[in-house]
Amino acid sequence: MLREGTDIVGGKIVSYIQDEEKGGCKIPLYLHVDENGYIQCYRNGKMTRLHRVALEDKLGIKLSSNIHACHICHTRKCFNKEHLELGTALHNAYQKIEAGRQRYGENIPNSKLTEKKVIAILKSNLSIKDLGSHYKVSATTIRRIKQGILWPETYKELFGHYSEKRIAIRNKKHLQDLTGSKINSCERKAA
Repeated sequence: MLREGTDIVGGKIVSYIQDEEKGGCKIPLYLHVDENGYIQCYRNGKMTRLHRVALEDKLGIKLSSNIHACHICHTRKCFNKEHLELGTALHNAYQKIEAGRQRYGENIPNSKLTEKKVIAILKSNLSIKDLGSHYKVSATTIRRIKQGILWPETYKELFGHYSEKRIAIRNKKHLQDLTGSKINSCERKAA
């Protein structure tokens, strides 16, 4: 059931439609959609995304550029404050993968490798340089495949676990993303 309503976001009235049967996403009317499908609005004379402003209002903080306003509902146009949460780039990327919206492996249009080729690379005893030449990719790409950093799911299927190198890099990146994310990266709004 669709219903119309209004909400105040960033001190401005926003008209929206809401579909209660599809989780209650609030989709604004009459606002600009950017090239990535997000709703844009002006705040303090600058163009920004409406869902970021809605999350700032909900939390009472100003989000820094390295903090993401993540959609739990996976609907880019939604600004329902109950559908938004703080996150990092890594957190947002994992959500994208879990929702099936991230291309990887052979699904990337310009991918030079297939899963079959990656398995051959992982099983091969040839040098990294020779493998790179044979598959027409860089030695760095071959090294990262062998380390389980690239094509990690194929590595896991072949060896039964993720590589230690991949886990260490992912954990380091996650810690860097989280460092100070709620304390240092967000400024309290002036009361």
